[in-house]
Amino acid sequence: MTSFQSKLFSVFLQLIYKKNFLKWQLKSGRFQQLSCRKPPPALYKVLRISHYSLHGHRVFTLQPKPEKESSHIHILYLHGGAYVQSFALPHWNFMRQLVQHTGCTITAPDYPLAPDHTYRESFGMMEALYKQLMAGIKPENLVLMGDSPEAAWPCLGAELKQDIHR
Repeated sequence: MTSFQSKLFSVFLQLIYKKNFLKWQLKSGRFQQLSCRKPPPALYKVLRISHYSLHGHRVFTLQPKPEKESSHIHILYLHGGAYVQSFALPHWNFMRQLVQHTGCTITAPDYPLAPDHTYRESFGMMEALYKQLMAGIKPENLVLMGDSPEAAWPCLGAELKQDIHR
């Protein structure tokens, strides 16, 4: 039986036309209409941002400016987008707030997306990135975080984390 909260959320999605927008994106093949594939310039003023390439895709690292206090927490953040859309401006704003309020470091990959890539390519990149992070971060300091369907990635990462540390 569908919960009241689920029904209410479904009505909300209809009101904002989210499902229709996703259907339009799938039909038209225009998945990157609202994308913001790299941090907006304003973020560089308040955060220390770097990036590198892994498996042909960019991986961004966001940290507090040197004069700000930082924590030992490192977040591997997987942006939402139903596996077909890259970063959007709200993702960057969320990460900025997270870094500024907690002093954490965030690693955010622009992982391979459908329909141009399969889950094998995405998972291969995520596995390599996770192992790379685990080589330099204590397990208790690494937080796996995702939003939208991408919230499933941390579940896979948690299983991988157990396998690595057995």
